[in-house]
Amino acid sequence: MSIDFLICLVCSLLLLTFACRYIITVAKYRLLKGIFMNVGLLLMRIFCQALDMVDHVRRSFSEILHELTWLEDSTKKVAQEKVCAAMCSVYM
Repeated sequence: MSIDFLICLVCSLLLLTFACRYIITVAKYRLLKGIFMNVGLLLMRIFCQALDMVDHVRRSFSEILHELTWLEDSTKKVAQEKVCAAMCSVYM
Protein backbone atom coordinates (compact mmCIF):
# COMPACT_ATOMS: atom_id res chain seq x y z
CA MET A 1 0.00 0.00 0.00
CA SER A 2 1.26 3.40 -0.85
CA ILE A 3 1.30 6.37 1.48
CA ASP A 4 -1.10 8.25 -0.80
CA PHE A 5 -3.65 5.48 -0.50
CA LEU A 6 -3.40 5.49 3.32
CA ILE A 7 -3.77 9.28 3.46
CA CYS A 8 -6.78 9.08 1.18
CA LEU A 9 -8.28 6.33 3.34
CA VAL A 10 -7.74 8.29 6.57
CA CYS A 11 -9.21 11.44 5.02
CA SER A 12 -12.23 9.47 3.80
CA LEU A 13 -12.77 7.98 7.26
CA LEU A 14 -12.49 11.42 8.88
CA LEU A 15 -14.92 12.88 6.36
CA LEU A 16 -17.34 9.99 6.95
CA THR A 17 -17.07 10.45 10.73
CA PHE A 18 -17.77 14.18 10.38
CA ALA A 19 -20.74 13.53 8.09
CA CYS A 20 -22.21 10.98 10.52
CA ARG A 21 -21.80 13.38 13.45
CA TYR A 22 -23.45 16.15 11.44
CA ILE A 23 -26.37 13.93 10.45
CA ILE A 24 -26.83 12.77 14.06
CA THR A 25 -26.64 16.37 15.29
CA VAL A 26 -29.27 17.49 12.77
CA ALA A 27 -31.49 14.55 13.71
CA LYS A 28 -31.15 15.38 17.43
CA TYR A 29 -31.94 19.04 16.71
CA ARG A 30 -35.05 18.14 14.75
CA LEU A 31 -36.16 15.71 17.45
CA LEU A 32 -35.63 18.24 20.24
CA LYS A 33 -37.34 20.95 18.20
CA GLY A 34 -40.37 18.68 17.76
CA ILE A 35 -40.42 17.80 21.45
CA PHE A 36 -40.21 21.45 22.52
CA MET A 37 -42.94 22.44 20.07
CA ASN A 38 -45.23 19.70 21.40
CA VAL A 39 -44.55 20.66 25.00
CA GLY A 40 -45.23 24.30 24.15
CA LEU A 41 -48.52 23.42 22.50
CA LEU A 42 -49.49 21.29 25.48
CA LEU A 43 -48.72 24.10 27.93
CA MET A 44 -50.67 26.55 25.78
CA ARG A 45 -53.66 24.20 25.74
CA ILE A 46 -53.51 23.79 29.54
CA PHE A 47 -53.25 27.57 29.99
CA CYS A 48 -56.25 28.18 27.70
CA GLN A 49 -58.29 25.57 29.57
CA ALA A 50 -57.36 27.23 32.87
CA LEU A 51 -58.48 30.62 31.52
CA ASP A 52 -61.76 29.08 30.34
CA MET A 53 -62.28 27.56 33.77
CA VAL A 54 -61.61 30.90 35.48
CA ASP A 55 -64.05 32.61 33.12
CA HIS A 56 -66.67 29.96 33.86
CA VAL A 57 -66.22 30.48 37.61
CA ARG A 58 -66.54 34.26 37.15
CA ARG A 59 -69.74 33.95 35.10
CA SER A 60 -71.24 31.44 37.52
CA PHE A 61 -70.44 33.62 40.52
CA SER A 62 -71.94 36.65 38.77
CA GLU A 63 -75.14 34.71 38.01
CA ILE A 64 -75.42 33.47 41.59
CA LEU A 65 -74.74 36.98 42.88
CA HIS A 66 -77.46 38.39 40.63
CA GLU A 67 -80.00 35.81 41.86
CA LEU A 68 -79.49 36.55 45.56
CA THR A 69 -82.53 38.25 47.02
CA TRP A 70 -81.25 38.92 50.52
CA LEU A 71 -78.32 41.07 49.33
CA GLU A 72 -78.81 44.78 48.76
CA ASP A 73 -78.17 46.20 45.29
CA SER A 74 -75.30 48.39 46.48
CA THR A 75 -73.59 45.36 48.07
CA LYS A 76 -74.16 43.32 44.91
CA LYS A 77 -72.55 46.07 42.88
CA VAL A 78 -69.47 46.16 45.12
CA ALA A 79 -69.23 42.37 45.03
CA GLN A 80 -69.51 42.38 41.24
CA GLU A 81 -66.73 44.98 41.01
CA LYS A 82 -64.54 42.79 43.23
CA VAL A 83 -65.21 39.79 41.00
CA CYS A 84 -64.20 41.78 37.93
CA ALA A 85 -61.08 43.10 39.66
CA ALA A 86 -60.09 39.63 40.81
CA MET A 87 -60.56 38.17 37.33
CA CYS A 88 -58.59 41.01 35.76
CA SER A 89 -55.68 40.22 38.09
CA VAL A 90 -55.86 36.55 37.01
CA TYR A 91 -55.63 37.47 33.33
CA MET A 92 -52.66 39.80 33.83
